[in-house]
Amino acid sequence: MSKKPSGRRRLFVAAASVGFFAISCAACTTYWVMGRVLPAWISSDTRIRGFSHARSEELPAPPIARRLVVVMVDGLGVEHARALSELEPVRQHGAFRELIAEYPTFTLPNVTAMVTGLPPRESGVRLNGLGEGALGADDVLHAAWDTGVYVRVRSRTFPDFLRAARPPLQADTRGGRLAFVADLAVDRARPAITENELAASELDFVHFGEVDDAGHEHGSASAEYAEMAARAGYFVQNVASRLDPARDVMFVLSDHGHRRARGHGGDEPETRGAFFLAWGHRVEGGRALPPRRMIDVAATLSVTMGVPSPSSNLGAPMLDVFDLSETERARAILEPFDQAARFGCALEQTPSCDRVAASLAALRAGLGGDEAALLVTSLARERDDIADQREAKQRLLRLSIGVLVSAVALALARHRRRCWPRARFGWAAPLALFVGYAAVLLVIGYRPTLSAMAGTEIFFGDATRAALGGVALTTLLALRLRWGASEAGFLVLASAAAFLPLALYVGSDPRAIAPNVPSALVFMLSPIVAAAAVAALTIATAAVVRHRRPRSKA
Repeated sequence: MSKKPSGRRRLFVAAASVGFFAISCAACTTYWVMGRVLPAWISSDTRIRGFSHARSEELPAPPIARRLVVVMVDGLGVEHARALSELEPVRQHGAFRELIAEYPTFTLPNVTAMVTGLPPRESGVRLNGLGEGALGADDVLHAAWDTGVYVRVRSRTFPDFLRAARPPLQADTRGGRLAFVADLAVDRARPAITENELAASELDFVHFGEVDDAGHEHGSASAEYAEMAARAGYFVQNVASRLDPARDVMFVLSDHGHRRARGHGGDEPETRGAFFLAWGHRVEGGRALPPRRMIDVAATLSVTMGVPSPSSNLGAPMLDVFDLSETERARAILEPFDQAARFGCALEQTPSCDRVAASLAALRAGLGGDEAALLVTSLARERDDIADQREAKQRLLRLSIGVLVSAVALALARHRRRCWPRARFGWAAPLALFVGYAAVLLVIGYRPTLSAMAGTEIFFGDATRAALGGVALTTLLALRLRWGASEAGFLVLASAAAFLPLALYVGSDPRAIAPNVPSALVFMLSPIVAAAAVAALTIATAAVVRHRRPRSKA
């Protein structure tokens, strides 16, 4: 007759089982977030993959500018730009509007939108990180270079901008605070460029990053942010003084705004509120214009230079900044409208696609330029609405599956009395872990929004401190209340069961973009499962040690 395992052995086996379960849950969670969710935020597998986007057969209109200078003031919100006195001399003679940044409101997704005309859902670029996004996406800078425009790209403080702007390999690209200032001051020798009526001669794309740096460090309500914004205004004045408004055009714009409490990336109004300021040849001065989307920048750059718009562009040129006749307006928008409408309707047949043919006919007759711009906007809005509804249904289905799986797992654990608390207040173990973890993150400054997410390395450090806080609080309660292997197993099970529906709701589909708050919570809360594993191992080990400790004799 076999002997029953001793209590000590049963406790050791239970602790080992809890440890294996805890490590498995932590490994699965880490793989899901780092191996599936995060890569999906910069992916080439978007919904434009496989769709043909050949260039329009329509010819671009003649250029508006001999030279186009684009100054991107990183992180300067629309309200700050509107109130910035240092921009006033340029704004008085220019056209100003709010530019709605694409969500997620990070720099690389919006710079990609500026040069390709693709929003992040289609471009595949949703974070500031490695990866080029959708394969085969066309861009303004290559179109300009191929048409004979000499391209310069300058970045004062953000080297990744030199890659995000997608310049041709032959383009003149340099970094450093003095790079473009030196170009302006000494008018250094440039390759001989023959002016012609077919396209502009030069394009300068300049990144001014100090405002964004101050916003990350101090927030948009700080004196440091205001000081850097003023410097940006003086920089713009300096650039304008070197240009000829009778032949040149300057665009000053931003990629996103900043929260008062620091950061950007989410969908808050202050982060989505960028700006666009046009100045120079044929720009109607002193006007405030209605808001437009970031994807409209690409076609605007193309029309200003007289070059083909990107073949994958989905935006409309902002022709209302220029003083153009109706015929000129129709001629300028014909090529980008034909391209954006054909490509957009190939992606998604929306009700407004039925109006494309009539609008094209009107443009060829020199009429309907404004109506064509509105039609491109309607196409984009309808296409986004359809995609949003489709993605919402998929997220709801995944959420339902996650809730069902978690509920079944908890029910089975309770029925079989495994991984179910037996000691006093054992059910409070996951609550203690969450409170300790969340409290540390809140004190550091994190909130449930992508705008509060720091860089990967910074967040890992902060999450480690938060996890240690949660583990410490949970362990203290476990020692005080004498929790054992059952409570340790319940801690891991409850943490994983709570995280699973959220993880499935956000998903890992590279063709979709999850909402701001759930996306932030997936990244912020995923370390909780690993913290639960550490706490569970600590609790189970303490239970084994406590059982092996010899009792004192009476």
